[in-house]
Amino acid sequence: MKTLSRIVRHAAAAVATTAAALCTFAGASEAQAQERDQTATTGWYWLTGVDAATVTAKINQGYRLVDIEVEQASPARFAAAFVSNAGVYQSGFWWYYGKTEAEVSQLLTANNARLVDLEVYFINGVRKVAAVMVPNTGAQAKAWWWYYGLTSAQVAANATANGARVTHLSSYVEGGVRKYAAIMIRNAGADQKAWWHYYNVNAAFIGQQLTANGARLTDIERLGNDAYSVVMNASAGETWWWYYGQSMDDVNFTAGRNKARVFDVEPYTVNGATRYVSLMMNNGNALEKRVSALLRAQTNGQLGMFAKQVGGAVLGGVNENFAFEPASSIKVLHHLTAMERVQAGTLGLNSIVPMCMDGVATSCPNTIAACTTVQNKTLQTVLQPMMQQSDNRATQAMREFLGQANINGTATDLGLDATAIRHTIGCGADMVANHNRTSLSDLGELHEDVAAGLLNPANRTTFYNLMSNGSAQFTAIVNAEGAALGKSAATINAFRAQVRNTWKGGSYGWNGVQWRSYFAETRLPFKVAGVVTPREYVHGAFIDSATTLNPDDIIAAGSETLREQIRAALATW
Repeated sequence: MKTLSRIVRHAAAAVATTAAALCTFAGASEAQAQERDQTATTGWYWLTGVDAATVTAKINQGYRLVDIEVEQASPARFAAAFVSNAGVYQSGFWWYYGKTEAEVSQLLTANNARLVDLEVYFINGVRKVAAVMVPNTGAQAKAWWWYYGLTSAQVAANATANGARVTHLSSYVEGGVRKYAAIMIRNAGADQKAWWHYYNVNAAFIGQQLTANGARLTDIERLGNDAYSVVMNASAGETWWWYYGQSMDDVNFTAGRNKARVFDVEPYTVNGATRYVSLMMNNGNALEKRVSALLRAQTNGQLGMFAKQVGGAVLGGVNENFAFEPASSIKVLHHLTAMERVQAGTLGLNSIVPMCMDGVATSCPNTIAACTTVQNKTLQTVLQPMMQQSDNRATQAMREFLGQANINGTATDLGLDATAIRHTIGCGADMVANHNRTSLSDLGELHEDVAAGLLNPANRTTFYNLMSNGSAQFTAIVNAEGAALGKSAATINAFRAQVRNTWKGGSYGWNGVQWRSYFAETRLPFKVAGVVTPREYVHGAFIDSATTLNPDDIIAAGSETLREQIRAALATW
């Protein structure tokens, strides 16, 4: 479990302080949002400790650089944040490093551009600039200014004189004096926002001002231990976060949990270790945002959700490719391996499977070789308790009967790259030593393959019938959505009678750490011209390596992933 240092989250706002101009470029105001204001979902990336070639390689993959930080002056090493250069984020751009201010001015003129990010640093005592610029033409044109060598008071004075607001600060010490470089734009028209900036303040003060101003951070510079200079804009209801004192893994962990993109990252060193300050913006659609918030409220562990229509679009995904310990949810792989054998004719539902009867169903089961009491059971009477009661003895019976390599072979055949059985399910010590693994996208692929015809209709029906069908949490959503739509109890009951919600959950706890998972295949009875026309979905959720779970209800979270589709289906009745 990763331990986050200190973490602050808010949602909107800045006072002004002042400066001496170096160069001014002006243009018309722009309606399009800045990268640091944009909330549309996009692909994104961040890198740290990389050279210029690596930054360029990421750009060549279709990403646009939105934040550049110089981690090491010579040879140059950078931290950087990117967005996919498409949709509302699409723009021409240039980036440079190792330039003088005069050279940056020449490049701005040559490119007819404006700065969106800059960093001042030194090589052998000589001041250099790294910069990102975009075209200052057409819809992107803005009245704007940039400065360097200013005090904080001068930054504020220039903003006031220009009727501008600061969009970016870069801080550096020269001759023992704290100085700033700043980018600002005209604070008018579509670009007008309430804003504030503060200098050399601590995290507690920043938190207070965020709350008092109803603001969110748009730029941050770390000056030293718990000392920052920041820019805030009035919030328009964005979901966003800021963190400090984090490792690289922590940044990735929190970005994953939040379904967020990093748009500003500040590396620094503490006792020889690199740490980061980061600003993140929610990068999810409405479903992803809602369900990830529900999961975050339950736990401090890593989390994920996924929903997709069979044969159709992905509805939402948070950490859907993250390889997590699925606990008993992975039993569906044993189940499918057996049913594929049935379909191939090498097994029948009445085939005999030896099962160890030692201990209780939820205990760490013995192998057949170490078992005191062995009973011969039919395949069907082993699969059913494995899938419906999550009997670990039945699961171990299938693991030995089918062979772990063959079960993993099913995953390989289906292209489930994140999926592997490595340990006896139910045995915590085995799990910690060598986790089983899967991902929500892998489970989705497995279920979608079944729904799409991997098993013939008869065997597919058996596959579903041997699983748990429906849950109290799923039923509660159906009832609530039906009532909200004004449907009668009789209509809701008739609807529910035609719903199939086959699912498997998983739960582990070991030495204070918890793992939870849920995955389902659900058929909803939409009506088209009065005729029931089912649509099928695969959906689920997980919590991985948590030390807190409150409430502990992964089934509710996994069922929530389909609330909108349940509502839409009920509306046709």
